[in-house]
Amino acid sequence: LAGSAQTAVMCPNEMPTSLTQPPCRISYEDTACRKEDKGDDDVETVIVLNGDALSAVHRTTDRYVYAVDGLVYDDSNANLVDLPCGPGNPRSRWIPVDSLNEAACDADAATSALHADTKAALTKVLRDSNDENSELRDVYVFGSGPRCHVDDVGAKEMAIYAEGQCWRNVHPDHMSVYDVTAWAEPGSTGHGAGGDAVIAQFKDTGILVYPAAQAGHG
Repeated sequence: LAGSAQTAVMCPNEMPTSLTQPPCRISYEDTACRKEDKGDDDVETVIVLNGDALSAVHRTTDRYVYAVDGLVYDDSNANLVDLPCGPGNPRSRWIPVDSLNEAACDADAATSALHADTKAALTKVLRDSNDENSELRDVYVFGSGPRCHVDDVGAKEMAIYAEGQCWRNVHPDHMSVYDVTAWAEPGSTGHGAGGDAVIAQFKDTGILVYPAAQAGHG
């Protein structure tokens, strides 16, 4: 970030739209999200938003900022959550599955049901991704490469093997970070009676584990 709002750096990598494709593509340059020239007033830092960092946010600001775990696809969010092969080139999120080798990954039930075109498209975007997050990978299926088969528009939770790693599709907001302070304030009823205590209980871990009974919220 630059030292003032007037010189703040804006990252040029953005979700593709009808106006930015096909002539534009995601930049793989190391400087894509940085200023070329830094001044004395510029401060550059990297903060890994893991549980330790998020619990530290609460200790220093008294705000409840959590990564949300436990979100899943289900009937309650079927029309609210973007799927990997859905319309509009949606972002999809994937997590590494170290327990599955290539054969087991390809034999996964959700994967076996996919058309070859879909597998090729998802394999390519996972393989070509420059996302360096070892815990999550966000990708888009767009551009001139392979595309999902029309019959797979509703496919989800598939496993795809790419570059020596099996990846599992998960809810697109899995482990996304949110400020939930409004629901953690005393007297909050956002999650029923005692809702404030339910939300506040995760302050020391920084990870809000969504209840299984409500896990599918979009």
